Amino acid sequence: MRFHHLLFTLFIFLNACAPTSPIDQSRESLDLLIGDWAFEGTELTETWTKMDLNHYRAVISRSFNGELEAMGTIDIRLHGDSVSYIGNRIGAADDALPIEYRLVSAEESQLRFENVNGIFPQEIGYEINDAHRFSVTMSGTQDGKTRSQSFNYSRLQSN
Repeated sequence: MRFHHLLFTLFIFLNACAPTSPIDQSRESLDLLIGDWAFEGTELTETWTKMDLNHYRAVISRSFNGELEAMGTIDIRLHGDSVSYIGNRIGAADDALPIEYRLVSAEESQLRFENVNGIFPQEIGYEINDAHRFSVTMSGTQDGKTRSQSFNYSRLQSN
């Protein structure tokens, strides 16, 4: 009996110390994004919702004449052992198809997506600073030049 107890304790300890999978790490980070966010210094907001266990969506809006106007969406889907990020502009020209990125790294509060065959940006990185702030960095090559932009978001207070 003592041997079984020791094995059970060892099993629990090893599972607790096991590294978190990229899917689990992504889900933990994405759960922190749920809610309303202001893109600092602009009239843009992002509203993140959890559609189901494996699907997160952000609606990007801007304030126009006192009304919110949807400008685009971001869908992040967790499937199998991969995570996809799909950006879509609402009302975009026919040649502006959704752009898909794949998760290339997931660490504590950081996610990095990549699409090396796409237009700028080829990389999108999310860093969740705390429960009230996150930043997005977009980087890649555009017109033969390396370029990088960072954007800061702060959580909107709920009414």
